[in-house]
Amino acid sequence: MTFEEFEKKEAWLNRAYEMRREMPSLNEEWRELQRLRDACTDTSVKYGGKGTKTRSNSTEVKYVRFADASDSYYRQLKADRDRYLKAKEEIKQAINALPVASEQAVLTARFIRFKSLSDIAKITHYSISHVKRLKRRGIEHICIKDDT
Repeated sequence: MTFEEFEKKEAWLNRAYEMRREMPSLNEEWRELQRLRDACTDTSVKYGGKGTKTRSNSTEVKYVRFADASDSYYRQLKADRDRYLKAKEEIKQAINALPVASEQAVLTARFIRFKSLSDIAKITHYSISHVKRLKRRGIEHICIKDDT
């Protein structure tokens, strides 16, 4: 197996981890929607001259903006979640097809549960170097689904 093939397989296995790392940006968007929701409760708008004037439709406009934004966020979050779950399922199937149980255990801990190599070594009672060997052999033996 060439280094490029190995790297391609490892990147394929790391897809779910990379997707999970993108989730904080969705949380940031959610906080912005909460700010917009809080702004919806303000029904009066001060403008020019003396005193406060209210516009009857300002609250409606804010609610519509919030509804549009939250609907967009929900669709994006659902699509991202679905892609994440599909990727994890494909990775699980590929790992479960491996014939060696110790390779399966190491790859599952690493690419499904996102454990570090030292954590895997503690859990499995193997040395870190043995965990690295099992990971390398597992990646070499795994058959990936090529979407490209």
